[in-house]
Amino acid sequence: MFSGSPLLLLPDLVMDEVLKNLDMNSLLTLKKVSRGLRVFIARKKLDFEISTLTISVKKDVACLTLFIDGEQYACIEYGRKDENVTLVSTLHKKNLVSMEYLDALSKDLEIILKHQKSIIEKFEVLISGGPEINNFDILEHQTKKFLTDLKNILKCRESLIKAKFLKMEILNQNQVMQVLPFLNAKTLDAILLSNSRGSMNFLNLYHIANLDQWKNASAFQTERFIVSQAMVDFAHFSYTGTIFETISAGDLLYLKETLIGKPSFDEMRLRCKFILNEKFLVELLGEPVVNDGLDSRLKMWEFDVPEEKRKLTIKVCPCMSIIISNVEEA
Repeated sequence: MFSGSPLLLLPDLVMDEVLKNLDMNSLLTLKKVSRGLRVFIARKKLDFEISTLTISVKKDVACLTLFIDGEQYACIEYGRKDENVTLVSTLHKKNLVSMEYLDALSKDLEIILKHQKSIIEKFEVLISGGPEINNFDILEHQTKKFLTDLKNILKCRESLIKAKFLKMEILNQNQVMQVLPFLNAKTLDAILLSNSRGSMNFLNLYHIANLDQWKNASAFQTERFIVSQAMVDFAHFSYTGTIFETISAGDLLYLKETLIGKPSFDEMRLRCKFILNEKFLVELLGEPVVNDGLDSRLKMWEFDVPEEKRKLTIKVCPCMSIIISNVEEA
């Protein structure tokens, strides 16, 4: 006598039609009915078609938010009750599970990400302590195992996760390296790294800048971070927005000579504490353009692109803000 689920007695074509009409929750529930159904569903390699996935981790609480077709599909909260008990809450129900809250989050992520094949428009991993955190070393220690678990989930997939935009709220470069190398470099277009701390902090990009994911992306931005990476590692981006400790006059000459030959370049918005060898700017870039009505302390250069209806502009503002733009001419 057949001892598995009666559904498995149906022809594969019929089962395929059944699975096509089930949403994510129904599929996840069906996988729990029997081992046979779990194996059958895994073999079909279904796609959950998630458009936005946000993982938010704080002290004693985490949240997993999923959007499908641009609309919020699920929001699951994992709250620590004690060391090995977690309250899992959704809009419709609450359950107690016998595991640590970040382990419960990892278990759900493993199931969900295993079935994702289409491109995720926005993939967010936010390690945020909240205002009650005053020791970020503790937060880093608490989330170390979770990020390792997430790395293993991404690494063990049959193919790399396809995502267009990655946002990470992190404490250091090591946390980025638990995720970024395991995203598909061919689809990743933009990277935003935000500082979990309330104040400015330095970010080392050494390992990140060597990844294909970095080299293939077209946009990069940081929030509340100061970076010290060589300017050559930013010249391939169409858009950059970040803060440097220092920028030299030689850096601006290099960017001018490199970016003027890139029609796809859009804009760089850079800030720094001071410009090294600022007195050599006129020698390297020529005399600034005179613009009536603008702040006299603003220095601006314009460079026409031969045989193209565009020009490259460099603005150096008194507040040590530098804007390099590709401007289309009428």
